[in-house]
This record gives sequence, C-alpha cells and structure tokens, in this order.
Amino acid sequence: MVDLRIDGCELVTDVAVVELLTHCLNMTSLSVAFCDKLTNRTLRAIAQSLDHIRSLDIQGCSKMTNRGTMELLMSCHSIELLHCDPNIRI
Repeated sequence: MVDLRIDGCELVTDVAVVELLTHCLNMTSLSVAFCDKLTNRTLRAIAQSLDHIRSLDIQGCSKMTNRGTMELLMSCHSIELLHCDPNIRI
C-alpha cells in the first residue's frame, strides 16, 4: 500500500493506526485529517515506522501538538507535503 486516506473517521484511534502501520511499511502518503481521537502517539508511530513518508495530512487532529509534529519532522526527512492546523507552529 502506498497511499491511504481515512479522513474524518471518528472511531479511528491511536491503537488502530499503530497496528495498521505495522502492516503497511511501504506507505508514502497518509491522510488522517479530522480523525479527532488521534494524538501524538500516532505521530510517534509514523516517525518510527514510516521514516520515508512523503505526504501527511493531519488537519483537524486537535490532540496533536507542536511537539509531536516536530518529533515527526526530525525523523521523517522525506516529507515533502505536510497539511496541519494553523495552530501547529513549525
């Protein structure tokens, strides 16, 4: 799998995304926009499992923070496109 979009899935949790990432190591594009239950735990899992990810959309994920986003960017040097909320300061 290269591209996955699960935008707006209100029932998606960090646990589900972490499990998914263990099976989709070739993913280069992920969109979890407006999945309200996701936190920095998801960002850490992406950083650990998908260091080659090129595109990530985390808009509307209000529980993700500046710190989590910066940790992700420090590990994922291949990111070309990051969509996030304006309150995330990079």
